[in-house]
Amino acid sequence: MVLLIKLGYDGPMNSRAYLILAIFIILILSIALGVATFWINFWPTDSYFFYLPTARELFKVEYLSQMHDVLPGTIVMHGKETLVLGIAIMQKMLNDTQSLYPNVLLLIIATAISSLSIYSIGLRIFAPRIAFLCFILFITSFWSWMYALQGAHQPLALMFFLLTVVCLQNTSRHGIFALLAGLCLGFMSFSSPTALLYLPYFFLFFVFYKNSFQLKKIKHLALATGLFLSGMLAVILLFTFPNPIQSLKEFSIFLSRSQGFNHFYLYRSQLSLLDPLHFGTTHSDFFRGAGLIWIIKYFFLIMPFLFSAYLVSLGYLFQQGFKKKKILLVIFISLATPWAVEAMQAAQFGRNYFSWLMGMLFVIGYTAHLRSQKGSFSFQLKLITGIWIAGHLILNIFVFFTDIFPTRMATASLDRYLRKNHIEQLWTYPQNPYKNVTTDVLNNPKLKEKIQFTPMQTIHDPTEGYVLIPPTSSYVLHNNCIGEDWITDPGLKKLLDQGGLESYTVTIFPTIGSSRIWTQEEEVCSYRDLILGDMAKSRKKSKIYILDVKKLQSAWEDSLPDTKLRKNPL
Repeated sequence: MVLLIKLGYDGPMNSRAYLILAIFIILILSIALGVATFWINFWPTDSYFFYLPTARELFKVEYLSQMHDVLPGTIVMHGKETLVLGIAIMQKMLNDTQSLYPNVLLLIIATAISSLSIYSIGLRIFAPRIAFLCFILFITSFWSWMYALQGAHQPLALMFFLLTVVCLQNTSRHGIFALLAGLCLGFMSFSSPTALLYLPYFFLFFVFYKNSFQLKKIKHLALATGLFLSGMLAVILLFTFPNPIQSLKEFSIFLSRSQGFNHFYLYRSQLSLLDPLHFGTTHSDFFRGAGLIWIIKYFFLIMPFLFSAYLVSLGYLFQQGFKKKKILLVIFISLATPWAVEAMQAAQFGRNYFSWLMGMLFVIGYTAHLRSQKGSFSFQLKLITGIWIAGHLILNIFVFFTDIFPTRMATASLDRYLRKNHIEQLWTYPQNPYKNVTTDVLNNPKLKEKIQFTPMQTIHDPTEGYVLIPPTSSYVLHNNCIGEDWITDPGLKKLLDQGGLESYTVTIFPTIGSSRIWTQEEEVCSYRDLILGDMAKSRKKSKIYILDVKKLQSAWEDSLPDTKLRKNPL
């Protein structure tokens, strides 16, 4: 495959052959991920607290705008109405109103559609091989798949943005595409509060390549415009009727609050006590991150090959921009997402920058397009390109299967392990504050037979079976990286301090708290990791350990490393 998508390839493959290959790839990936996530469990996110409970009741209300009244006292679902409606539809189709799977499957499908849309759009602008390159770079980047696993709204907004572009590119063929474009843009606007960040990228697809959208071919321009606006208006009324003014006003209030009331602000008192050096008087109440240095560190962490190619492409385009001034405008628009996020002073964490991926892919494709017009590629450039693409593929596959996927599926993997080994009961701490990511979500709602939990106060209490040791670090995503570590059991503390825990462990499961990538999805955690560098020590404490009680009991009489661990001294 690398040989097929190298920029210097001039073989016989046409757009249809690339399309068939693209469809084959996306079907394999999306079906595999859809099957692998069937037993995915909850974790503390807005999907768990707001979207899914609302979706269960959505078809019981008279108007869709009343979804905001299902859970009184919250306006968090403004700007995500499309997601809630999509989840409700998937719940009906799958006959599953209890688990997270309808939410996740919806976003897997959205990512698959986005990938094919990227190829379709690219064909109107670039050569087939460059359009396919953009497809490959997107579909093999773990960023979008990661948000699908999270149940976040970003992949849905991206899908409707790309579908809007596809429909607009085909408006000259039939007026119905103008209506569909209006509908897609309307659904995009209600998919994510960050949807507005996509608007500048419309210019990249139309202003610089007029042949992709030729108004002169539309015989009835006024009718097409009317259909487009009608589609948008229909969606607006769908989600705001019967009080559109009030609904849009509440949406505006939510957007304004989300800018200033980030987690740095909400937890400023706790942060100033926890780390007065960095979160004391030196920071204002509206602190939101580290600015440019965070952006650079974040993108070199999650997409080093793609981000490097983007920066190299910017340099090449800047050099060419002195010959064609519009190229400088391409550079400026491609940076729309970081410009906008910085201007709005939004909190710095991964999801807020997701729309930038479109700017990056366009610039990389545009650079390849300009370079290909200069003639054939040298052997050295072909070799470098091939190595770069291989590096991109290997890195993303490695990170996804060693970090993102196993940590997100930790409780599902634990459940499968327990059932495979016929373990029906676990000892655990009922007072553990991290029950919400371990025992509280271990049993999937779709399973009839549940794993049972026996409470214990100390690690000496269990008499037989197995013990579940939960994450103990407070430096985790779902705790906003504040507070103190949870270790109230002296026996457990001694095991952790002396490094003897693994001696009694039958299996270990990494969690999102032990992940370097998931950490970046909360602003305080990301700042502490990328800027302060004080998160690494917490990752080992953020794993789930299953201990063998028989081995523990023998320790009460035998020696542990460097000490005696007996009941009486503790």
